[in-house]
Amino acid sequence: MSSWDEGYVSEIDYTYGYYLELNPHRIKLAFALAGLHPPEVKTAVELGFGQGMSVLLHGAASDISWYGNDFNPAQAAFARSLANEGGLKVDLTDESFAEFCSRDDLPEFDFIGLHGIWSWVNDANRQIIVDFIARKLRVGGVVYLSYNTMPGWGVFSSMRHLMSLFDARMSATGSDRLTRVADAMEFGRTLLDAQPNLAKQIPLVRDRFDFLMKQDRHYLAHELFNQDWHPFHFSQTASLLAPAKLGYACSAQLLDAVTSINLTESQRAQVDAQKDPLLRESVRDIMVNQTFRRDYWVKGLRRLTDFEHGAAIRALEIVLMAPPDAVGKKITGALGEAELDQTIYAPLVQALASFRPMSVADLAAAVPQVTFANVLQGLYILSSLAAIAVAVPATAESIASAQRMNMAICQRALTRADIGFLASPVTGGGIPTTRFQQIFLLARSEGETTPEAWSHYAWNVLKAQNQHLVKDGKTVEGDADNLAQLLSMAREFARSRLPLYLAHHMMPA
Repeated sequence: MSSWDEGYVSEIDYTYGYYLELNPHRIKLAFALAGLHPPEVKTAVELGFGQGMSVLLHGAASDISWYGNDFNPAQAAFARSLANEGGLKVDLTDESFAEFCSRDDLPEFDFIGLHGIWSWVNDANRQIIVDFIARKLRVGGVVYLSYNTMPGWGVFSSMRHLMSLFDARMSATGSDRLTRVADAMEFGRTLLDAQPNLAKQIPLVRDRFDFLMKQDRHYLAHELFNQDWHPFHFSQTASLLAPAKLGYACSAQLLDAVTSINLTESQRAQVDAQKDPLLRESVRDIMVNQTFRRDYWVKGLRRLTDFEHGAAIRALEIVLMAPPDAVGKKITGALGEAELDQTIYAPLVQALASFRPMSVADLAAAVPQVTFANVLQGLYILSSLAAIAVAVPATAESIASAQRMNMAICQRALTRADIGFLASPVTGGGIPTTRFQQIFLLARSEGETTPEAWSHYAWNVLKAQNQHLVKDGKTVEGDADNLAQLLSMAREFARSRLPLYLAHHMMPA
């Protein structure tokens, strides 16, 4: 009898990550920039939702009817528990893909999202997913699919195979999964320290390993040590999705469209010379040595006319989702890091600094010193920095729902620091928050009105659990020093973060 987990790592928790590409409202920006008709999303489902933070935040922050499935009962139980605490009505199950995808009570969906799942399931489950999309994705609907990609993973696949083999053959009986991950990674380190020809001839192998060594072991367990681990060429994925009548729409990682930081002139010429979309994307993957793709696929691709394209872009409502002084001033593409021209980006950010939604047409009019071409590129760059998002109409229902979910997350912050986002009904998605920002919001909700009071509230929470702040790698000792550090954090929160959260209706005013 086969195991219910089918070789997938199930004995340790997945991370509590949030993935903004799973927000259906992001499609409006990506499709408008790509010159495509976006769908109207009323029903959505996430397959393999992990701890469920994306489906919960998107369900709480919008009027979209959300469904979600993850075969791991512990993860599904957590997501259901947090949904209940936040008073959120979402359909969350712990069924297998075969069970969930064969249900006869599911609606047709406008959006189906899968983050990473494609690379970590077996062929049979991939076919079940494709069949589900073919039957349940409404005409005009969109699939978001992210997955490990060739050629980028090709150079490391032998090392991953060896470490996985070591884990399977040499792990001590009874060892917990995190210890096994650490042992397998140490085995990989000793191999590379011996300077094998593989690493000598392909230095990227060591670079990739050193990057992975810095990651959380929970992430590594799920990333590298599942029974199924399948990086795909783009064209292979396209072939697998073809029976579901899906066509490639565009990258959900908008930075991919900014050629100046990803491709040299000769590389760009080679990519542009390919008129076939499958060949074009495959050539681009070679040029940038792509390791991970985030793509939108659509059932019935419809292109806008030139006039419609320009009108769609200008009509987009954009909102700032980070404090102006927290917006990054650098961006990293395939060619490396690039400084953002502040004669362009500073005016754009300042024009949005009130945190009120603004159409692209009004944004361009507000910065006459910036060409429209640079405004357009700014949308790609600022979106990739998670500094802006498409604004959606915040209804009384979505505001109340988001605030209930946010309060549940803030309550959790009293004892844990694992959820780093809150729901924004203005973007329909998540906005980053730290544990202490959540605690300050909780203090404020209980009637505390000043940074001084918030810092005392937070210190009482920490002190009751025998916890202290850490500054510059050192534990902060004593009440006075901890309070001083918390007060500094609370004042900064009041200055920069609280106005953002209030403008986004994330908490009551």
